Amino acid sequence: NIMNIVNSKNVFLLFLCLTIKNYGQNIELENRAKNGNTEALNEIAWNYYEGRNGYTLDEYKAIELFEKSANLNDVNAIFTLGKMYYYGTSTLGENEITSLSYFKKISDYYSAQYYIGQIYYNDGDYKNSLYWWSKSAEGDNPDSLNGLGELYRFGYGVPKNIDQANDYYKRAAEAGNSHAQYRMARYYEGIGNYKETVKWYNLAVEQMNNDAIFGLAVFYTDVQIDMPKAVELYKKGAENNDSDCQVELGVIYIDGYRTITGKILDKDLKKAAYWLKKALDNKDKEAKGLLDEYDLWKYL
Repeated sequence: NIMNIVNSKNVFLLFLCLTIKNYGQNIELENRAKNGNTEALNEIAWNYYEGRNGYTLDEYKAIELFEKSANLNDVNAIFTLGKMYYYGTSTLGENEITSLSYFKKISDYYSAQYYIGQIYYNDGDYKNSLYWWSKSAEGDNPDSLNGLGELYRFGYGVPKNIDQANDYYKRAAEAGNSHAQYRMARYYEGIGNYKETVKWYNLAVEQMNNDAIFGLAVFYTDVQIDMPKAVELYKKGAENNDSDCQVELGVIYIDGYRTITGKILDKDLKKAAYWLKKALDNKDKEAKGLLDEYDLWKYL
């Protein structure tokens, strides 16, 4: 009991010290912000947005401060507001028109150029999308390089050119874009270069790209057969809310799966039902038929 009292006292003292330290730092931060320091304004805005460092969670206040900083021409604040309006937040709905207006204020920056191109792409304006992604690609922006790959792959706004698409995908993949890494894996799989296939799939899987997780799982199911690896990947994708992986995992649980060397998964109809229902919730067309066919509703 004495030790508990001592420990509780130590915890309280530590909390008190941290509170005092935060208070002192926040006073200094607030003073800098009052003097128009945009770095301080942005830091306070993030504190409100995330409810950290002694600030109460308040998204409205955060946006107000980001807007104040943006009005002082702070690039980081302008970019942040552009992303907030593009993706939407708990208080801001998605608004691509407002988002575009912010990104165009900093259109000399490669990251902003990518979003400008993406907004035009979403609207089907491939000519402008090509223009902005091409500018951004000059700075090796991986998302813009991937976007250019998509334009040439499908022939959007440009003549369809698979070789040109793959050139852009490769540059994007090497710069770390997971979708482009998935595309490179698919390309190498198609020409039978399985060493490169696995390399690029794994790089994309490390970034939890669901297309790559499912693709590599299928590769280990049908091409270089390795069911323990396949099942592990189906689980990873299912837990990352990929409906294709959820269906495949559900199907495996219906019968279980065994190899000569031993079990991989025991038959488990309750788990099968669980994952197929998850897939159904994700609007997978196959899941309901499987739930009906194997009478799995009773396990939910």
